[in-house]
Amino acid sequence: MPETFRNPRTRFAPSPTGRMHLGHAYSALLAWQAAGCDADRFLLRIDDIDSSRCKDEFTDQIMDDLQWLGISWNQPPLYQSARSQRYNAALEWLESEKLVYPCYLSRKEYEASLAAPQNSPNSLPALSTAPRQTTVPALRLDMDRALAQIKQKYQPLIWQTHTGELITADPRPLGNVVLGRRNSPASYHLSVVLDDADSQIDLVVRGDDLRASTDLHCLIQALLSLPSPLYYHHELICDETGQRLAKRDNARSLSTYRENGLTIDDVKSLLPRITLS
Repeated sequence: MPETFRNPRTRFAPSPTGRMHLGHAYSALLAWQAAGCDADRFLLRIDDIDSSRCKDEFTDQIMDDLQWLGISWNQPPLYQSARSQRYNAALEWLESEKLVYPCYLSRKEYEASLAAPQNSPNSLPALSTAPRQTTVPALRLDMDRALAQIKQKYQPLIWQTHTGELITADPRPLGNVVLGRRNSPASYHLSVVLDDADSQIDLVVRGDDLRASTDLHCLIQALLSLPSPLYYHHELICDETGQRLAKRDNARSLSTYRENGLTIDDVKSLLPRITLS
């Protein structure tokens, strides 16, 4: 890790849509260690933006599991559900710059339109912008326009790993992703970028499955003139079949292990070495 980022400010940002499992524990412990096991440098953020799936009981369980793991935080947790105004302001600015556009297609319809040979992941399908009385539009990023704006600024899209390695971002394969909906504060991609910047996060610790998303987040940071933290993408914790763990797998939830009498050391023994390498 670069010398200026020793014991950085980190965060753990679970979604309370189920119980924490071993993969969550691994990510939280890595972030806690990176922060020097210092509660003043560790932020707990509850990503409860999806009100239809998030439940208070899972939020309470998450906090209890983290404390059981020996992780603490001094500031009150940050709830995404309380930040709608911030997300809306960013979306309004992106709209004013014509960097997002309203899309009235469902996800299935949009993906079908891209399967047509004349379309590409970064095209702006004309049919997607036709208003429908019963449909609330999604706000999709205009990837081509966004990249053109960055090019005009002569701003390279580069993010850094926790070791200081420079990575050239290529968000184009993700296409015109959804950044918001009229009836929802924001998408994951926009909300986490704003949250990390506003919370002055120095290092983001998260699973390797989000590595491609980091390219997109780098683009959003550049568009909104936000700082970019360092990133550490850790390996995923999988079951015996090689499938990544899911919240629906209660057999591997921390609460189940605790109920079965396992200690913290027992749980840690089930995880890869907890160190940033």
